[in-house]
Amino acid sequence: MAKDIAKGRSVAERCARAQEAATFAVTHTTDIFASLEVEKPFLELAQTINVPLESEYRPGTVLHVMTEAYKAGGHTRCVERWISLMAKQQHSCVILRQNAPFPKQLKEIVERSGGKMYMEQPGEKIVKKAVNLRCLAARFEYVVLHIHMDDPTALIAFGTEEFTRPVIFFNHADHIFWLGVSIAHCVAELNTYRAEISRKYRGVGNSFLLGIPSDHSSILSVTKEEARKKLGISLQCKIIYSGGNEMKYLSVGRPDFRDIVSDLIHREPELQFYIAGINPTRSFWPKLKKVFPDNLHLLPSLDYANEYPLYLAAADLVIDSWPVSGETAAIDAVQAGKPILSLSAKLQADYLVQSAAICSTYDELIEKAQKILHDDEYAQRVYASIYTNFSSENDTGRWEKRCQQLYSIAQKKSHSNLAVSPIPPQDVTLVSLSTCRWTNPSVAADILRRCRRWLIQFRIRKGALQIRLFGMYIISPRISTYETNSENLSL
Repeated sequence: MAKDIAKGRSVAERCARAQEAATFAVTHTTDIFASLEVEKPFLELAQTINVPLESEYRPGTVLHVMTEAYKAGGHTRCVERWISLMAKQQHSCVILRQNAPFPKQLKEIVERSGGKMYMEQPGEKIVKKAVNLRCLAARFEYVVLHIHMDDPTALIAFGTEEFTRPVIFFNHADHIFWLGVSIAHCVAELNTYRAEISRKYRGVGNSFLLGIPSDHSSILSVTKEEARKKLGISLQCKIIYSGGNEMKYLSVGRPDFRDIVSDLIHREPELQFYIAGINPTRSFWPKLKKVFPDNLHLLPSLDYANEYPLYLAAADLVIDSWPVSGETAAIDAVQAGKPILSLSAKLQADYLVQSAAICSTYDELIEKAQKILHDDEYAQRVYASIYTNFSSENDTGRWEKRCQQLYSIAQKKSHSNLAVSPIPPQDVTLVSLSTCRWTNPSVAADILRRCRRWLIQFRIRKGALQIRLFGMYIISPRISTYETNSENLSL
């Protein structure tokens, strides 16, 4: 798909093909994390847009760029906490495409800092949004990208030498492909292992280990007794809590999270499992609920300010989502004083990897969970091991200092190296194992929906029939599920 992009007869057509390739790379495990061929058409389009920009900016101002904000999940919480922690700056936020219910607290936090919320109009063409973003961002000292992985708006906005403000890319989706390497003056990384992925397979030259900002408010200060009283839960119950986007629990072989739930309830028949953020009607959850109707409580969404703190406080133990760790959820658990267990995948935050929270095997996780539920002294030792690392690495004061360092690095305005597309690893990485949960089965309907140009080839290799699909034009270009097509890219 990447090689086919350059065959487009116009910039708009090349961008449309690049958009399809980017979305495919995000939603299918490829072990390709960045691509010059995919970013190049958007940079080419950026050069064709000439608009006057303000030469002056207001010092101490930051513009956070989001594709979309959410009421639940860690993505928007990171932006909110960044703004709250860096209180000496004035923060504004622009939303490029808001379809989900908007989190009002984001607007309140932005305005409390002295900044403004900017929302692009629904249905606005992508080039118009990019022009608006370029003009707006030129008025700020720093630009921080919290964008969706296949959103090219920032590439079109900032892919020109006319835009001179430093651009920071917050690498929240560090485990999969994303657009934006070529415009990032600095990439803010979440952990050491994933920073190495960016260096080796994204061509990122300027990266900085920032980590996820912590919540230093009193939102998680409710006690277990108070929380259980409000929720109507007995103090004698043993409760395990887990929370995260449902895609973080999708199976990649066995054992998976359903096995964790099943094995622990079989060993502890009175155990209560509360799992938030998932869809109770999808994946393995409906069948699991039928097996354990009284032990398993599925909570599709929780209000972050009011409900979430209660369920977290009520827990005796937090088990990290699997196969993908929930980094913001882990921070919340630590700050709520809860021991947390996580199956090792080298993808967790550094403070967890170096603590007793990490379980190298499935059996270790089950054994540690049981021991924490029944041995308060052991539970405290596990928590102390986590908190010691957390406080030395990720407390609010240290995060603020690292953020200031990040700004200084970005000021140097040295772009990452995408002169040559990074070579993907030859073997399947731990990251690809984890990100299989993004993968849609490569059935015919999925391929036809996503790809316009394929050629079917058959060959026998090592006794197996292989099918290769690329190059043949089989779908009208008018049939497109993506926002970026030739029509709405036209100026």
